[in-house]
Amino acid sequence: MQVFKAYFKIIRKHIVSVMIYFMIFVAIAMILTNSLGKRTAGVFTGTKTNIAFLNDDVDSALTAGLKNYLAESANIVDIKDDTDSIEDALFFEQVKCVLRVPEGFTENFMSGSGDMTIRRTASSVSAGTVNVDLLVDKYLKTASLYVNNVPGISMSDIAANVGRDLDLSVIVDMNDYNKPADTDILSYYFRYHSYSILLIIIWGVTTIMMAFNGKDLTRRNLCSPLSSTRMNFQLVAANISFALIVWAALCTIIFIMYGSFSLSAGVALLCINSLVFTFASLGIAFLLGKFVRSNGAQAAITNVVSLGMCFLSGVFIEQALLGKTVLTIASFTPAYWYIKAVEDIRTMVTFSAKNIAPVIYSMLIELGFAAVFIIIGMVISKQRRLSSE
Repeated sequence: MQVFKAYFKIIRKHIVSVMIYFMIFVAIAMILTNSLGKRTAGVFTGTKTNIAFLNDDVDSALTAGLKNYLAESANIVDIKDDTDSIEDALFFEQVKCVLRVPEGFTENFMSGSGDMTIRRTASSVSAGTVNVDLLVDKYLKTASLYVNNVPGISMSDIAANVGRDLDLSVIVDMNDYNKPADTDILSYYFRYHSYSILLIIIWGVTTIMMAFNGKDLTRRNLCSPLSSTRMNFQLVAANISFALIVWAALCTIIFIMYGSFSLSAGVALLCINSLVFTFASLGIAFLLGKFVRSNGAQAAITNVVSLGMCFLSGVFIEQALLGKTVLTIASFTPAYWYIKAVEDIRTMVTFSAKNIAPVIYSMLIELGFAAVFIIIGMVISKQRRLSSE
């Protein structure tokens, strides 16, 4: 196992660089831990808007019912009914809007003719003022149903019926189908996890390939008693061992940073998908190792490939926010399918065979990329070996 031992001897000499990349991932994980830890699953509660309600019409059951209905969802503030007071209240935001019932409104509403508009004055359009408009419209439309369809109905009966109808509500229960919270939270870590895997494996494998692909060393190995088949076998075994160590170490860091977790189907799928992407990253690194000849070129290729692929594929920016053209280009990279699988796992409610099928499909494509990269790298390696001979 001379080649295998030499492989990890070279890795040990560069352990400082490896630790730097590990620390970068730990820093990202800590930032995510703090940001995700501050998120709370809150329940929606409406906010009340300050409004003024002025009535130029007679006091009637209809206008009183409208005012009482608005009071349930807004704060009715008393202000003086003069131009200066109204303008001051709007300017200093004592109220968001002023509603005015015009003279003759009740009579016109009951007869179905004339001015039936509630006038609104506001300094600006906001969510609160729009909500007030919707409440007024909802009350008046409900009241008009009784006026138009129940002949001879009294105004007090209209107000009572409308109040009863609008008090009806529906209770909504949010059911999470017992979906484990670990899957949702860990998915964020596994997104950035791909960048660390890609970066470390490309750097590590290209470092070894630079040492073994030197012209003098290659010719010396051809003259050694160790056959090229056994040499390649040991080199492949060492590459796989290195990739597995990187994958296991990064996964361990994830679970240490997260804390306690339950080994659910979602967590298992995230780990398997990460392992598959590790082999895809190994294939990329193996191919790139055939072209790297200097430390400068290694640093450039490692950063350009890892950062470029991650930005295109949705590691740093969600795929939903990327353009169609960018996603089309990204689909020719294994990182795109890795992130797609992570998102499918994160949004999965039940882990049935039908739901898991798209995740398996993405994993198979990742393995396909790994096979293609390795085959291309082997072809290039064989051509160079023949030229050296």
